[in-house]
Order: sequence, then structure tokens, then C-alpha cells
Amino acid sequence: ANNKHLYEHFPPLTIWGTFPVYLFGGPNVTPEKFREQVQKGIPLNVGNIGINGHQYLWLTNLKSPVQFNMTSYKGLSQQMVDILGGTLDYGTSNLTTLHDMVNEGKIHPIMISTHTRSSLYKDVPTAKELGFEGESVTGSLGFIARKDTDPEAFQAMSDVIRKIISRNEVFQSFGKKGVNIVSLNPAESRKYADKVIAHTKKLKFAKE
Repeated sequence: ANNKHLYEHFPPLTIWGTFPVYLFGGPNVTPEKFREQVQKGIPLNVGNIGINGHQYLWLTNLKSPVQFNMTSYKGLSQQMVDILGGTLDYGTSNLTTLHDMVNEGKIHPIMISTHTRSSLYKDVPTAKELGFEGESVTGSLGFIARKDTDPEAFQAMSDVIRKIISRNEVFQSFGKKGVNIVSLNPAESRKYADKVIAHTKKLKFAKE
């Protein structure tokens, strides 16, 4: 929801969910090892999806006692290959598709990008709790349509999508994955997007 140019041509039908981002370690990188590296000032090698996304913005805008060496990946799968293979210590993700790996101990959530802990991983501290200062950052999920879409069709599509999202089984399914269901109408979605865009203007971005 932080792309102003996108919404100029593709306004949102609905922003239906938000989610936090996690910094997580690979099989041999525990929260204890992370704290030790931070205390010793050892640079952290971290993967993120794309460039200038919410994951990059969160970490690079933290006031940190250590340096984050960021490596951008085109997708989560390649990042996970390097994480599980031991060539990358840390990754970033919303973890919605990685719960099994967390439960099996293959990856270890280190800290969350919001100022409050998640009910999904209650033991995972916030960045502030670990001594980092920075902004609360969340990602969002939604649907968009072309600017020239017929207004009645635009509203009808939004209504159908939000009706599906509001179903109890859908609500519970995404809730178990750590997604906060908001199901905003088009006007609310644009207002939300404008707020996020204004917020991200305060943050530093990578050079394209």
C-alpha cells in the first residue's frame, strides 16, 4: 500500500488484510545467537524480497547498533534455499506460508516489525524490546482494478470480494496465518493507502 503511482492507475477495490514482518534466523541461528551478534556489533547478513518493499524499509530505517547487510531476492523461495542451506543467516517474511518450518525448528522468528507482539508468536519480541528504535511497519493485502473500470462494476467486485473475506472459515483461516482482516471498502482503502504513502515518505529508500 505504499506505491502512489500504482494507485493513480489502479485504485484499490479493497485492502482486506494487514500483516507484520518478521526477521527470522535459519536452522542454526537462534534468538540467543542474534542477541550475541548484536552485543558484539557483528554485521548481520539479511535477505529481503525485492527492493524498497516493507521488509527493506523496516530494517534499513531502524536505529541499530549493528549494520544490516541486505541482499534482495526476487522471491521467497530463493531466499529460503539460501537460509536453509546455511549461506544466509537471516531472512525477512510475514511468515504466513512458513508456519510449518517454524514449528519444526527449521527457522527461528527473531523479532517483529510492529510495536506490539503478535498473538501468533507471543514469545517473539518487538524491535523496540530488543533495543532497536524505528517505525512500526506492516504489509497489506488487497485487490486493485483499472482506473477506467465501470463504477458499478468496480463497486460490485469490491462487494463480492469483501463478502467472501468476511466468511467465518476464510476469516479464521487467514487469522491463523497471522493476517489481520480489515476488509475496507474502496473509499476506506484509498484513505488507508494515502496514509501509508504519507508515512513512507519519512523513510529512506534504496537506490533503484
